[in-house]
Amino acid sequence: MKKLSYLFVAILIISLSGCSLFQGGSDTFEGYIKYDIEYEGDIDEATRAQLPTSVTDYYKGAKIRKEQETAMFSMYQIVNSANKEVIILMDMMGQKIAYKQDTAEMQEAMKEMGDPEVRETGETKEIMGYTAKKVEVELDDNIFSGYVTNAIPLEADHNWAGQFNGVKGVLLEYTTEQQGMIMTYKATEIEEEKVKASKFTIPAEYELKTSEEIKTMFGG
Repeated sequence: MKKLSYLFVAILIISLSGCSLFQGGSDTFEGYIKYDIEYEGDIDEATRAQLPTSVTDYYKGAKIRKEQETAMFSMYQIVNSANKEVIILMDMMGQKIAYKQDTAEMQEAMKEMGDPEVRETGETKEIMGYTAKKVEVELDDNIFSGYVTNAIPLEADHNWAGQFNGVKGVLLEYTTEQQGMIMTYKATEIEEEKVKASKFTIPAEYELKTSEEIKTMFGG
């Protein structure tokens, strides 16, 4: 159970080969950004083999869907920045579960997390044809870093539901740490395309669970 719980936390944080730069076909970006994931830390080989190697973020208006998939476990996180709602979809070897955090739950979670301090370092890096600025975020004595661009126009602030709350723009590279495991996400694909509205809804085959049922499942 501990190994499954560890894997669940890693995939949940919650949280790219070839590219076409934003062409400005509309006022805001609609499409996807794919990131490759690199891991560092004390991770046994069995767990490492089950961790996702990439994550894809789909943008449509005020909504974003994050997809992470492995051979035995898939997780999809849907964040609505308009009403501050988060939906998590989990497919564990055919068992399909959905969990919804409403506005009140998210506000409580963000309150417990605290307000991060965001600092611009003055450093820049070229990533996928964009000049990205390096930022550092300090939260509970932890420092996370990332490279962000404001050249991809978004309808809403999509960074509010995590440790990069307060960072404006699109993160093209960033690093997080959880339980001694360091994860670095690097953009490798950026594509502007229409995204189906159905990506941001709970499919009929998913069973909606409460927060207490989810905690019990993962040993919480």
